[in-house]
Amino acid sequence: MTNPDVPDLDRSSGERALDVATDQLRDQPASPQVAQAAGRVLARALAAPRRATTIETADPLLQVSSVALVALLRSALADAVADAAVRRIRLDVRDRGRLHAVHVELVARYGTSVPESTEATHAVTRRVLTQTLGTGPAPGADDVTQHVHVSDVTHGDPHLAEPLDEDEVGDA
Repeated sequence: MTNPDVPDLDRSSGERALDVATDQLRDQPASPQVAQAAGRVLARALAAPRRATTIETADPLLQVSSVALVALLRSALADAVADAAVRRIRLDVRDRGRLHAVHVELVARYGTSVPESTEATHAVTRRVLTQTLGTGPAPGADDVTQHVHVSDVTHGDPHLAEPLDEDEVGDA
């Protein structure tokens, strides 16, 4: 479905679409129309393509988008891990679409038990992978290695820390 307020853009490069939207926002005068301009910029940013790869599952007829898997992981971790937030999720996809590893980077609130946060992250990640990919050896979830890192500590709400680009898909 296309938005009539957003002109057709060359979708071959999401970065160019984002640059155009950013320039349009900067060119807008500071006035009540800023909110309307922000809506147009957001619509363009959301319409920009995201790099994705397909990931094999235990069901030979089903593949999962890396963007969808990252979204499932981020949502589940936001609900389950107390006093820590996801900064980045990186998927290591190898061997014709097999998920080899998941790297989760967390921001924790100062004073949070890091071992408890990382154990909860491992458990939730394992659950989401099993529900999404299925059980068993590769391409099932059993052989996927998990890496959890706490990369930053904040005195405030870790959910307010700016997430980094989580659409990175490694192909080692």
